[in-house]
Amino acid sequence: MSTKTTNYDMILPAQEDYYDVDIFNENYEIIDEELKRLSDEQDGLAAVASSGSYTDLEDKPTFNGLDYKPFTTVKTAAELVNALSGIGDNGGVIYLIQGTYDFTSTTLSAIGKDNVMLIGSGAGTVLKFGANTKLSFLGNRCGLKNLTVTREAASSNELILLDSDNTHKSADFLMDNVYIDCNKANASGGFIEITSTGLTNARFVNLVIDTDEANALIAKSATTAATGLVTGCCANAALTVPSDITLVTNIGITAG
Repeated sequence: MSTKTTNYDMILPAQEDYYDVDIFNENYEIIDEELKRLSDEQDGLAAVASSGSYTDLEDKPTFNGLDYKPFTTVKTAAELVNALSGIGDNGGVIYLIQGTYDFTSTTLSAIGKDNVMLIGSGAGTVLKFGANTKLSFLGNRCGLKNLTVTREAASSNELILLDSDNTHKSADFLMDNVYIDCNKANASGGFIEITSTGLTNARFVNLVIDTDEANALIAKSATTAATGLVTGCCANAALTVPSDITLVTNIGITAG
């Protein structure tokens, strides 16, 4: 008696069965269909790899009645602005393809949604700010990973601002594997400024800071409470952080 294969239900004639060309053809139809499906999937992945556009791979499930887009991939400053303005109430991840995102004259709107993470493709992913531009976070559980932040012009502005409003405190902020390249004069407040009232659990991990002058890596308003951790960071100039931020194993960074 014939049997069938486990995965694709192809017919396996028994030893005592006569040869049946219909069985042979049916099995090959199954093989042909499966090979075509695999080929189409490989073509789709190859197109994604060459174009950097992951739109067709993005699931858009519904969570608590809200449309939620788990991730978006961007290649230009304009696409990043659009992605941030269109991000849902449940947040999401924005992947930045390698390249320079020029914000020397364009101001990024403050990121006011929770759970928003900007992830680059390494040091070659560059957020470039001008004298009057910066990146501001209001939302909780947000962060910045795997990219470069740079400013070539002298400025009185911080590069990263952690702020608060009536519903957000920038709590649980994460900045990980970020290269800061800011060789000109920077804000007297520091590269990263905390004005959020009651910021908690901020983490600054594996930062490399390239600057030509001593300054504050992190500064905060005098009336602002903040708790957090700075670890695994290196700076080529003497930098300081507020005394209520915990320092663990850093180079060139001390408590202010």
